[in-house]
Amino acid sequence: MYYRAFLGFETTYIDDFAKTLKEFKRFQLEEYEKKHLDKDMLFPTGRVGIGIRDETKRIGANLYKDILMDTAAFTIKKGGEITKIMLEAILLQYREKSAVNDTAVEELKKTKDELEL
Repeated sequence: MYYRAFLGFETTYIDDFAKTLKEFKRFQLEEYEKKHLDKDMLFPTGRVGIGIRDETKRIGANLYKDILMDTAAFTIKKGGEITKIMLEAILLQYREKSAVNDTAVEELKKTKDELEL
């Protein structure tokens, strides 16, 4: 399921990064994330965590490297979003099964109580 969620990733996203490289322009990661991703609770829009992007390097010194890092950052966040969706689906299924089990337990208790009368 995880890998299938990336179907069409190249034409949907990577082509946008490649176009920016070809035009030798700065990629607007923050705006792109707002358009294509849910709001991230861990990383602010347009940024990634410490250690992913080398903070000792000045952004803008190497446009190609900046765009490659933007591509990597977007891919990491997209993967996180896909994982979150999968975990939410698993949790929802678990809750539904738990609710069914709780109902069954209550019905068994009720039947037992009725039989004891």
